[in-house]
Amino acid sequence: FIARTLWFNQLLGEHRNLFDSRLKLKWTGFAALGRRDEPDRRSVIYGPQGGQFRWLEKANSGERFYSELEQVDLGGGADLRFPVWPEGWGTVGGYLHTSGREFLNRRFRLLQDPGNTDQTVYQEPVQELFSHQGIGTITRMREFTRADDNYDSRQNLYAGFALLQSPIAGPLSFAGGARIEVFSQRVQSRSPFPDEQEQEQSAENRSDRTDLDLLPGIALKCALGGNMFLRSAYGMTLGRPQIRELAPYQYYDFLRDRNVQGNPDLKSTNIHNADLRWEWFFAEAEVVALTVFAKQFLNPIELQILNPDNYDAQFINARSARNLGAEFELRIGLGHLGPALDNFGFGGNLALIWSTVKLPEELSGAVKSERRLFGQSPYVLNLTVRHEHPATRTEVALVYNVVGPRISDVGTRVGESLLPDIEEQPFHSLNLVASWKIRDHFKLKLKAKNLLLETNDYRQGDFLVQSVDPGVSLAIGIGYSE
Repeated sequence: FIARTLWFNQLLGEHRNLFDSRLKLKWTGFAALGRRDEPDRRSVIYGPQGGQFRWLEKANSGERFYSELEQVDLGGGADLRFPVWPEGWGTVGGYLHTSGREFLNRRFRLLQDPGNTDQTVYQEPVQELFSHQGIGTITRMREFTRADDNYDSRQNLYAGFALLQSPIAGPLSFAGGARIEVFSQRVQSRSPFPDEQEQEQSAENRSDRTDLDLLPGIALKCALGGNMFLRSAYGMTLGRPQIRELAPYQYYDFLRDRNVQGNPDLKSTNIHNADLRWEWFFAEAEVVALTVFAKQFLNPIELQILNPDNYDAQFINARSARNLGAEFELRIGLGHLGPALDNFGFGGNLALIWSTVKLPEELSGAVKSERRLFGQSPYVLNLTVRHEHPATRTEVALVYNVVGPRISDVGTRVGESLLPDIEEQPFHSLNLVASWKIRDHFKLKLKAKNLLLETNDYRQGDFLVQSVDPGVSLAIGIGYSE
């Protein structure tokens, strides 16, 4: 059982023609609270041992896990747009965001009774082994909570930017500027049972860093006529380590079902992005576009297997990586095929990506030197068929998505053996999304996910490491808007 809570409030403002001028001010402020409570997660592993199919006493088997996570976010920003010359506009602005998180957990393990001589009893089902009669006779309970299992963290982001937009000549226009960011991040582990010695040990398990980054960007747009445009752009972005990726201790990853070791020495990933896009708006809300793009990553963050027995892993920085790709996009109303299809629409996009990564010297001999970037798929396909019925104020959409195989854990070398990367296999997702506008301000929403009953499979070569069956999920909600 997992309980999740998300509370979010945002206040927006927009002021035009300030002081009877052409100034325009936009601002926002927000507050959010997120919680994740897992009051009793139980995991057990059965397998062959000594010629028997039995309960295996190993890590994450017979474990009961209790956790609480809470995060509070506060922030806001503002930007001011003003004329620089008759057709040129400048914009300056700032943004701040502070986030605090607290994570608490307790771990308990059920172990085999060392005094028990009848090993056949461990073939019994869990309701026998871990019953009131079983605990204390054939099994024992022990706490495995570590002194560094819990943590709290604080993140602060302060940013400012300047932007200039202006026509250059004829159909050619320009937009460019820069953003400066100061980002501080602290992660501090602590014990759920603090005493003086444990507090001293927790103080050593701490990551505290502040980064200063300048992010430039420039874009050119050329109107070709007939509602066609040619755009080119360059921009620099960042991929910052997440809190747990920096955590200087081992923690349990809920999604991967394994232990992961954080790395306080992780560097942020600098990403240089360049693209060229042709687009044609041939009718209202209809477009066809073709984009080619390139991305250069410096210090990309990857997850590498540390222990081939239980797949414990740690985050590392690769040296660099590169993506080259192309994307085709189409949005069109199906009324072009006949009046009966006037209320139907189709949308889709296909992206093809070629990627390669370079490793640091200390790892280049340990794993494959040439492979795809961690988490990068060679293709992504999205298709949508939608229907809108104005008389009943209903909308229905069928959404299909598939993402190509991608590396979820970078392989490792054990002795002379090279263990392959673990790859997440393609997941064919088919979802149904429907809405009904009950009144002017109220909308009823329905979403059904994974109608194809697909499973998330992870393979290491030909070996199936993990298979997760998410099943079909249904969600019903009601929304209010002005």
